[in-house]
Amino acid sequence: MTKLLPVTFLFPLFTNLQPANNMNRLVSLVILGVGIALIVYGIQANNSIGSSFSRFFTGSPTDKSMWMLLGGIVLSAVGLGGMLVGSKSV
Repeated sequence: MTKLLPVTFLFPLFTNLQPANNMNRLVSLVILGVGIALIVYGIQANNSIGSSFSRFFTGSPTDKSMWMLLGGIVLSAVGLGGMLVGSKSV
């Protein structure tokens, strides 16, 4: 029979925190993940053929790629800030 590991072993970020802090940290982690995904999609959109044509004719990349990059950077900063600030227990 296998022995189950405690949750604190599997998720060391959630040790010694109140339940509200766990939820804040989880939401911050999700926001950080969405921000990183937007940055990746923004980089891919920036390197796309449509963005290359836009850069060739207008001298600037497409608005879509720029908004995804900007949104990803902002969401990543908010998520990282929430992880760092939310780590202080009361």
